[in-house]
Amino acid sequence: MMGLSRCYYEMEFYEKAIYSGSVVVDNMNRYFPLCHKYISLSHLASGNRDLAIKTMKKAVLYEAHWSDETIQANKVLLCKLMNEQEETVAAAATVQPRIDVYYGRTDGTPGYKEYSCVVVRTTETGSLSYFDDLYEPRPGCDYKILFEVPPERLGALCQKAGVNENSCGGWIKEPLKGVILNYWKENPNVQSHGSAMFM
Repeated sequence: MMGLSRCYYEMEFYEKAIYSGSVVVDNMNRYFPLCHKYISLSHLASGNRDLAIKTMKKAVLYEAHWSDETIQANKVLLCKLMNEQEETVAAAATVQPRIDVYYGRTDGTPGYKEYSCVVVRTTETGSLSYFDDLYEPRPGCDYKILFEVPPERLGALCQKAGVNENSCGGWIKEPLKGVILNYWKENPNVQSHGSAMFM
């Protein structure tokens, strides 16, 4: 399962990499050397640095206390992630607002709610944190939702961009980002069901 998690990570199937790695950590052996690594790297690649750091803290806490090499490797990766987070926060203070596209739950409605892409104005440079089914930006980062893609339209937009809808997550990259921004410009009054409410 660890090997499968690494394969999914290398193929950029990050949700599957996280799931496969979590099977090892949660159901098999969280003490096994490096079993947290590709879970953490997949969270990072998905745009969630906070969960990547949290995962590596668990690695340092649980993994292979009999192996100095494993302990050192985990500490090095954890320190790297934490240092990059500090640099990101410091850099954000001088960043000008930009228009970007993010994928996540977009309201606080109890129960099931479709995930979708939102066009935002923001100075957020890192990942958004996950709290109770809502993605929330870092405080003070001028994060405002300008437009929510109706969830029923997202599949067609992914197809137009030539990407798999299942690969969506975190900050949206090109070519899908460009397709969504064009859709927003062409359909400024379209809204999905319910209101979009990030904190």
